[in-house]
Amino acid sequence: MTVLAAVLLTGCSAEIEQGQTVGGMPINLGYSVVTATAETRAATNLNNDALTLGSVAVSVKKHTDGTYTTTYNYTAAAGGALSPATASNQFYYETDGSSSDIIAYYPATASTTFPVQADQTSDDNYKASDLMWAQVTDQMPTNSTVNLEFSHKMSKIIVNASAGTGVTSITSITLNNVKRKVSFDPTTGTTTLAATDNNPTTVTMSNNGAAIIPPQTIDGNFITITTNAGTAVYAVENKAFESGHQYTLNITVNAAAIGATNTITGWDDQGTVNVQPTVTEKQYVFFPEGAIPGLFSVSATKKVFFSKGNLQYTKSTGKWSFMEHQYSTVETINQNVGTNYASQNIVSLFGWGTSDKAISNYGSAYQPYATSTTASAYGPNGSYNLTGTYADGDWGVNIGTGWYTLTGGIGGEWAYLFNIRSTSTVNGTANARYAKAKVCNVQGVILFPDTYSHPSGVTPPAGINATDDTGWNGNNYDATAWSAMETAGCVFLPAAGYRYGASVYIVGSNGYYWSSTASSNTDTAYTLSFTSGSVSPATNVVNNRYNGQSVRLVRVAP
Repeated sequence: MTVLAAVLLTGCSAEIEQGQTVGGMPINLGYSVVTATAETRAATNLNNDALTLGSVAVSVKKHTDGTYTTTYNYTAAAGGALSPATASNQFYYETDGSSSDIIAYYPATASTTFPVQADQTSDDNYKASDLMWAQVTDQMPTNSTVNLEFSHKMSKIIVNASAGTGVTSITSITLNNVKRKVSFDPTTGTTTLAATDNNPTTVTMSNNGAAIIPPQTIDGNFITITTNAGTAVYAVENKAFESGHQYTLNITVNAAAIGATNTITGWDDQGTVNVQPTVTEKQYVFFPEGAIPGLFSVSATKKVFFSKGNLQYTKSTGKWSFMEHQYSTVETINQNVGTNYASQNIVSLFGWGTSDKAISNYGSAYQPYATSTTASAYGPNGSYNLTGTYADGDWGVNIGTGWYTLTGGIGGEWAYLFNIRSTSTVNGTANARYAKAKVCNVQGVILFPDTYSHPSGVTPPAGINATDDTGWNGNNYDATAWSAMETAGCVFLPAAGYRYGASVYIVGSNGYYWSSTASSNTDTAYTLSFTSGSVSPATNVVNNRYNGQSVRLVRVAP
């Protein structure tokens, strides 16, 4: 800001320029920057302790005619030092001992119309936007340094953005709908938004996550954060940003915020708000690797993504992975896994609780291709679930953090998914949750995401939410049609049959999918089961733990 200082009487100016004081004393100036509590700017960052760009402008009001004199530039240094930029341009007290008024502003280049910079990524542009003003009235002559206390005339916005779930990096932050120009009166320090040529525009924040804007009220989109996963927009509702105040936003950008408008509320009396975006399915355009882009409620408070295919294990590499397509089945390869496994190589029908990782509470690891028909070979005796103490027995630990198997039983996640959740209306059926179908000549069950719009040009499904064979016989989708439905978020569970020991049965006519929940019978666990004429979502069907069955993993949405 420009610092204004008191000047010498006009009649003495010639003598002063020759180095004579003519009875007047030099006005020695220093400066400080106002810091305070609550929402006012904290003593951190650029221009908060010391003026760090260029010079300040100083002017003095003479007692004889009550007007401010010619403005001189002064140079500010760290520690509050302020000195004339040119030795001859030194202000003096009046020779008659009367008082003077001193004004100053920074940066010295400020004029009656002052714009903040649109691009504040550089320190210089940021500091050039930080208009400050100081005034001392009725200053009597003194040999002591007169302190000019600067106050910030603009508002300061700080955005502390961090990458949350589903986001790797933050690349840029901009402020939107900002009016950048003010009318500035150097004699009073007042600023008002400029009436002309002041259309709302964008301001790019500095590299330290700060920006200076004129005091104003903003209603609508305010902050745009660009990430590796896409762009998140944050809006304010008639939020007033005041002169000399600092506003801090601590924003965690989750995948939920990408592609959506997120409203910022809850400012505290320190001008700070912590933003955690509300998770709704419409906000997702980014989803985890290996997941289908649809959200599915499995409880009143939890939504999940499904993996892109059933789980499989490859013996030759020791790797766990998802099948290439949702309709893929390799179940016939499971035949004779015990006697001819080296040549068959792949298995996708697993005994319950199978893991190739050491299960600390079991004491050993169990082979994913084990063919034993003894229940005790699939975990400790007793009724236990693959959660809590035995969570590392869940198949998901072999894929990576976050993947797990849905729970079963009354009140389980499979039951909520099939029977309880609220979903879209499809082909006239409200809360369309599932339908049996044939996809690429494979029988199975289609799950519709919570929010779903059936693709144009694709035959609408029949037999929605029906347990009979209406959809089983009537819905038939080829690769093109299914690709459109999959892109819209649909999940397909193929009827892959089951394995008993080394033999595989009823592939293509029955589907069996494990839950992570054991039944009261210590030899069994709850199973999602479906046939042409039935659907049981792991509530009343239990199978022996040594049966080889399909596994479909999910991942909790942030």
